[in-house]
Amino acid sequence: MRNWSNNYWLLALGLPVDPFLPSQSLSGGQLTRLALHQLFQPDYGYLILDEPGNHLDQQGKRWLIEQMRRFDGGILVISHDRDILRCVDCILELNSLGVRHYGGAYDVYAEQRANELASQERSIDHVKTQIKQMRQTMQKNREKAQQRAVQGKQVARSGSQAKILLNNMKQDAERAGGARESNQNRQLAQVQDQLSKLNKQHEMLKQQSLFLGKAEKHASRILDVIEVRLLFIQRENDITFSIHFGDKVRLSGANSSGKSTLLKAIAGRLSPLQGHIQVRTGLCYLDQHFTLLKNDKSAQENLEFFCSHLTEKDRRTLLAGIGLRRERAEQAVATLSGGEKMKVAMLAISHQPGNILLLLDEPDNHYWRKERRRRTEKRRQKADF
Repeated sequence: MRNWSNNYWLLALGLPVDPFLPSQSLSGGQLTRLALHQLFQPDYGYLILDEPGNHLDQQGKRWLIEQMRRFDGGILVISHDRDILRCVDCILELNSLGVRHYGGAYDVYAEQRANELASQERSIDHVKTQIKQMRQTMQKNREKAQQRAVQGKQVARSGSQAKILLNNMKQDAERAGGARESNQNRQLAQVQDQLSKLNKQHEMLKQQSLFLGKAEKHASRILDVIEVRLLFIQRENDITFSIHFGDKVRLSGANSSGKSTLLKAIAGRLSPLQGHIQVRTGLCYLDQHFTLLKNDKSAQENLEFFCSHLTEKDRRTLLAGIGLRRERAEQAVATLSGGEKMKVAMLAISHQPGNILLLLDEPDNHYWRKERRRRTEKRRQKADF
């Protein structure tokens, strides 16, 4: 009876029906499901889940969301996956400014955040206008003071008024002008400080920009996979396909279907049981754990290693676009979050010189999924309007 129960749960989780199978032989998605299943079974009052959607296929994602909805206790989930965030009661956003509470799930959060961003941009524009007007007023006052000084010298040369009276008038005007400019400088400094704080808040709210390298599309074929059969992949037919330069191909399949194994074979890290793989260009493989990055080096140093043809200014501009500015760009990669490591890795591999075939294994782990699709759709809607 116990064996039947084990087999039932293994089947329900999409795992091999062998309770003695070593866990290291499972895929990343299968391991994630198994770990989550163990958490949801005991009578816990509260769960803390750190990026639970990583490595899960669509079926696994639906299973996770259903388990979260059925769970009677509380859940604190750290996630950038919008499907998961749409089934929560509220969102807490943590950044360098502190913790901000947003009532409701992701769509409510996104609307509130967009309204905050628009309000901040209006405030920034208003403060910039204030600063411009204050500087114009200060310049006009200086010009008037200079004109009065010239007029005073002309009166002194004419001898129409007593010299002692003119000196008193000059001193009074200089004191009044100095006090006025000091007051104006103090007010200007306050408004500039307000602008600085608004800009810092705006940096936290605005979307980051991940600038990927571009290349012209050619007709040449850069990859041939011919009648390949791989270890651990059970298929009726051998794998055969080709990729041309400029093609963007999505490799889909359920957890444990062999997606990562195929990428490793193309990258030359595994040998096929039969068949032939030919790569006709440079190749860069980004695995699920971003092991191409050197953890003891900074983001700036990693980018310099992979993209030495870029200037330091260009590298810092790219890193600033993903939120790594100034001293943060000099931090060791080991101290960065999973999402930050992914962005640094994407910058590094996409800006290498020459024609490169990129192999990306779960590149959206730790990241806002569908962000690029959402931005494209938003631009299309504006164009249609």
